Amino acid sequence: MADRSRPRNARPSGPGGQGGWALATVLGAMLFLTIITVAILAYVLAGLRLTKASIDSADRIRAIDGAMETGLQRVRSDITTCATLNTAVQGYEVTCIDDPGSPVDTGSTEVRSLKLIAEKSDGSIAGQAKVRIVDLVVNEADPGLGTPRQLSVGYTVEVCDWQLGGKAAAKPLKGCA
Repeated sequence: MADRSRPRNARPSGPGGQGGWALATVLGAMLFLTIITVAILAYVLAGLRLTKASIDSADRIRAIDGAMETGLQRVRSDITTCATLNTAVQGYEVTCIDDPGSPVDTGSTEVRSLKLIAEKSDGSIAGQAKVRIVDLVVNEADPGLGTPRQLSVGYTVEVCDWQLGGKAAAKPLKGCA
């Protein structure tokens, strides 16, 4: 007699029947690989954000430095005082303050000690510098009027302190030796 307890189209489990463990193993391996892939992507994205922040910070520092360099060159070309310097360069307002005792005329040289300040549009200090400019001058009489005049024949710039970035206002500037 035939056994009717089992349907005719049912497969026999065979000698090494897996009973669904192959599917669970494959799904577990896929889950593991997915977790590893997501972790690697998160690491790469965090690295990209950090790199972008570093690039932006370096660009900001270069802009502050460029603005202060431009301000220094404008002050350098004006042998009088720096009180008239108030210029916007690369989004930063650069001003200049004469240090006490400046200018000092010693005959063939004129020494000017200056403080440059670069401010953001919100008024916070982005950079500051203390410099000493030594102008080499020659005094000679004007042939037409007979009055003496000074001719600038060269200069040197000594940078005593140059601070850039967000912590520039936190420390006092060092003086020139």
